[in-house]
Amino acid sequence: MRNNLTVYLIVAAVAVFFIGLIIYGRWWEQHGGGKSRREKEIRRKEERVAGSRARGWNYDCTIDGNIHYRIAGEVPGGQPWTIHYDTDQSSSSSTPKLIFTASTLGDVGYQWIIHDKKTFDIAQKTGVRMIVGGLSKLVGAFSDSTKVKRDFYLNAVIIASGSAEFRKRFVVAAMEPRWSSLLDREIEGLILNWPDFKQTMSARDNCCSAELAPHGLRVTLYCDAPEFAVIEQLAKLGQRLMEESIRINSATSTEPTVFNRKLIGD
Repeated sequence: MRNNLTVYLIVAAVAVFFIGLIIYGRWWEQHGGGKSRREKEIRRKEERVAGSRARGWNYDCTIDGNIHYRIAGEVPGGQPWTIHYDTDQSSSSSTPKLIFTASTLGDVGYQWIIHDKKTFDIAQKTGVRMIVGGLSKLVGAFSDSTKVKRDFYLNAVIIASGSAEFRKRFVVAAMEPRWSSLLDREIEGLILNWPDFKQTMSARDNCCSAELAPHGLRVTLYCDAPEFAVIEQLAKLGQRLMEESIRINSATSTEPTVFNRKLIGD
């Protein structure tokens, strides 16, 4: 009898504990940190709407899976671009991010990438090149996009683009020497000096990357619930990379000059 009573008391205590947790969770959501979070998101949304309207951009708050909003605009020449915020909430290890995309030059294949130097160096030292050239070769037989990416990493070279300070932190790799003039002081500053944001990658520099690939221009910033100032800077960076890519492509021959081939990292 005593044992049964003990069991009943334990079950009752556990039930009370979990009911208490549920009540506290609801209170926290309505009056505590949850309320504060909602109020901040309402403010950020109002700033996105007002900021986009002031700059002539189109703001779309339709939630589509992981994508919670889109912003669309044009560079002065008329080429369109889009920014979308991907919460990545369906992933078990979610990494929210802002992504700027533009078709820019059409399907020109992989042309260049910008990535943080530390991650790039680690990838080289841990044998990623061997994996790209070996295992991906088998996948490439079935995936055109994988083959194109594999060929880029096997044939591109690191170019001396940007200042010495920039090259300490980031790498620019390209298929052709014409991209050596891709970066100017403004683009460097936009990559190196972001407004405050909550990063979703382990290192600050690792949060930002860019590439001109078969799908077009893509600039990614790994961040959670960014303020409008961060969105605006990503738009500036993406547009400047668009403009420079178009300028360089227009100023060079249709028969591109290629490097004397040297594998990345050699």
